Amino acid sequence: MKAVFMLEHGNVDVLKYGDISEPEIDDNEVKIRVRACGINRLDVFTRSGKRGVKVDFNGPHVLGGDVAGDVVEIGRLVGDIKIG
Repeated sequence: MKAVFMLEHGNVDVLKYGDISEPEIDDNEVKIRVRACGINRLDVFTRSGKRGVKVDFNGPHVLGGDVAGDVVEIGRLVGDIKIG
């Protein structure tokens, strides 16, 4: 999948765009094909590593928790959300 990601903390130069592995979901999760994504202050703090927001990097970290899109996969324990 295509994503903006980071492999280390730093300024905006640490942000990369490219292909990363598509994540697997757990039984109580859904997978969303993101159509739009917002950036908020937490994303800026996470990218910079400031304000105590640190990431334990063992692979690419994708920023952005404010998203809109389509549900494409549902975990087996999810009962109140449908694909679409």
